[in-house]
Parts: sequence; structure tokens; C-alpha cells
Amino acid sequence: GIPPTQFPRLLVGIIVVFVVIMVIQARTRPDPKKKPVPIVALMTAGFLVLFVAAIEWAGTISAIVMFCIALPVLWGERRFGWIAVYSVLFPAAVYLLFVKVLEVRFPAGLIKSLLG
Repeated sequence: GIPPTQFPRLLVGIIVVFVVIMVIQARTRPDPKKKPVPIVALMTAGFLVLFVAAIEWAGTISAIVMFCIALPVLWGERRFGWIAVYSVLFPAAVYLLFVKVLEVRFPAGLIKSLLG
């Protein structure tokens, strides 16, 4: 098996390869009329930046919970019961997989460091 630190690097490498392929394909096609980027896409990018900052402040799992609540609401989801279930189950699954199974340590965050 590969160590847990190698998996994200492998994943990023695969993504880079696919991006290069997409750029090459885009260069060979005729230039279509470009549409403006929707505001929700820009807001999603902003949320991703805030998510990374929140990891240092609140810790990884807490930041994932906040992201799982904020992003569906931003995208227009209004079934708040499903958002609540998702925002509990997804971070729990991430925690179980990475912390318990793969034994990867996540940053605790400033709040947890101050509290205990």
C-alpha cells in the first residue's frame, strides 16, 4: 500500500494531468462565445478559501461541518433537515476513514488548542 501522505499527492498529480489534457483539447477547438462566470461560482471559490482558513482556526472536522452547512445553502438547497443530516454524516465518515482507518492526524485548530 501507499502511505497516507502519498495519496493526496497522487490525486493532485492525476488532476494536473487531466487539466493539461483539457487545456490541450480547448486549444484545438474553435473559440466559442464566452459566458460570464456565474456569481455563485465566485462565491463557491470564496467559500473554499474561507474553508482553508477555518481549518487553522476551528480545526479540520469543525471546518468540514461548517462547509457542509454553508455550501448547500449557497447553492440553493432549502431542505434544512437533509443539510443537517449531511453536515453530521459526511464529517463523521471523513473522520472515521482518515483518523481511525488511515491513522491520519488532522490539524486540531486554534480553538481546540486554547481549550485543551
